[in-house]
Amino acid sequence: MRWLLIAFACLGLTACVSLPDAPQPAAALIGTWLPLENGIVHPLACDSGLPIIYQADGRYLLFEEEGRWSLTGSRLTETAIAATEAGDPAEIALGQPLVSTLRFLDPNRFRKRLADGSQIELRRCPSSR
Repeated sequence: MRWLLIAFACLGLTACVSLPDAPQPAAALIGTWLPLENGIVHPLACDSGLPIIYQADGRYLLFEEEGRWSLTGSRLTETAIAATEAGDPAEIALGQPLVSTLRFLDPNRFRKRLADGSQIELRRCPSSR
């Protein structure tokens, strides 16, 4: 009986330990994601120009730009390669990689931490499951 109590105590302590996030495979990012900021309503805004689409071929599409992306561990690198019709090439840093760190909260949500320390939470749009 004593050993059983010790085993349960050890299990309880182990459950309290926080392990670092496991890196996600790049496939976890493929789909349509909506940033949850500035009053954007999920999933209603999924049909607008606000979501970002990460494609399996390594391209991403955003309202004002198109680019390439890669995910290594939790490090996301995005490089804009073209301004779309609505975009202003002078305001889009074409060819300059934007590196951020991702933390998946669950399969349908992740938090993106930019180099300046700011964070954006994104949620998967229902149509991309």
